[in-house]
Amino acid sequence: MKKALRILIVAVFVCCLVAYICGLTACDDAVKEVYASCCRGDGMKLPVKFSKAWAESHGTAFKTSQSLESIAAEVDKFNKKGEAYSARIYGDNYIFIEKTLNGGDMHYYLVTKKQNDVYVFTSLWQKFDFDGKIISVLVPYHFLKTQQNGSSTEHICGVTLKYAYKTDASPEETAAFYKRKNLFDVTVLNDAVYVAADGYTLEAVLKTIDAETFITFNLQ
Repeated sequence: MKKALRILIVAVFVCCLVAYICGLTACDDAVKEVYASCCRGDGMKLPVKFSKAWAESHGTAFKTSQSLESIAAEVDKFNKKGEAYSARIYGDNYIFIEKTLNGGDMHYYLVTKKQNDVYVFTSLWQKFDFDGKIISVLVPYHFLKTQQNGSSTEHICGVTLKYAYKTDASPEETAAFYKRKNLFDVTVLNDAVYVAADGYTLEAVLKTIDAETFITFNLQ
C-alpha cells in the first residue's frame, strides 16, 4: 500500500512539473519565428519584430507593435540571393506579398491584421474536398473585406464555397491576380471569372447589390 501511495505521489508531482514547464515554455503552440508554407514546398519567414508567435492551422499568428506600413517596408527590402520580395497594403487589414524566384516562379503570402496588435501570416492556398479529392485552390483573401463581429474583427483565413463576401475588386482585377501566377487558364465572362486548373475550375462570381460588390467562389 505504501509503495502504491509513493507511486501515486510521484505521478502527481510529475504531472504538476509538466504543467509548470508547459506554462514556462508556452505549450500553446508557441514558435520562435513567423513562418508560412506555400505550395510546391516553398515557404517564407516574415521579417518582423514580435513579442509572441504561435502556430495555427492556417499559418502563424503573432503579436507586434509594428504597423502594417512598417512590416510592408521590411518585406520590400528583404531580398535574399535568388529571391525578390514586394509588399502591397490592401485596405486596413492586409499586406499582400509576392515572392519571386530567379527562375520566375512566384509565390503569394498574406499578413492580416486582426485586433489588439495581433496579426496572422499565411499563404493564399486553401484546401477543398472536391469530388472526394483534396485539392489546393488559390484564393485572393486580400480582396475580401473583413467582417465586424461586435467589437472584434473576424479574420478571413478560409472561404466557404457559395458564400458571398464583400469586396472592392472588379472581375478584371480578380482575373489579373490569377494570370500573374502563370498556372491557370483565366476567362472573364460577364461578371464571372473562370480559373481553370489541373482537375477543376474555380468560378468567382461578382455581383453589385445596393452599391456594394460581393464575390462568391464555386468549384466546377
